[in-house]
Amino acid sequence: MLKKIIKLSRVKKQLIALFFDSIFIMLIVPISFFIRLGYWNFYEKNLIVAIIAAPIIAIPIFIKLGLYRAIIRYIGFQALLSILKAVSLYALIWGLLVFMLRIEVIPRSAIFINWSLAILAIGGLRVIAKWLLVNNKAITNKNDTKRINILWRF
Repeated sequence: MLKKIIKLSRVKKQLIALFFDSIFIMLIVPISFFIRLGYWNFYEKNLIVAIIAAPIIAIPIFIKLGLYRAIIRYIGFQALLSILKAVSLYALIWGLLVFMLRIEVIPRSAIFINWSLAILAIGGLRVIAKWLLVNNKAITNKNDTKRINILWRF
C-alpha cells in the first residue's frame, strides 16, 4: 500500500494530505468541546457552523505557510515550526470567528484545547508518515545499498 502511495504524483500526495488535514481539523473541534464540557453538544446551529468553518479557515493558511510543499520523507524541525505557526494562526482566527458569531456554548478554553489537539494531529500525522516511509525496508531498499569509503587526499 505504501509503495502505491509513493508512486503517486506530488499533486495527488498533496491532495491526500489536504484531505486528511481537513478531516482531522473537523474532528478536533467537537473533540475539544467534549474534553472541556464532558459531553457531546451538537444542538446549536452555530456550533455546526464553527465545525464547518474550521477547515475553511485552516486549509488556506496551511497552503499559504507551505505545509503541503514539504516532502514528508525529509521533514525536519523547520517543517514542524511551520506547522506550529500555521496551526497557531488558524486557532487565533477560528477563535476570533467564534467570538464574533457570539457562540455562547463555546468556552474559551475549548479554543486552546482545539489548538493543542490540532498541533498534535497535524504534526503527528506528518511524523508518523515520515516514520513509516523512512523505517520501511520494502520502500527504502536498505538491503540493496552498499557502503563505500571515500578517501580525501590533500
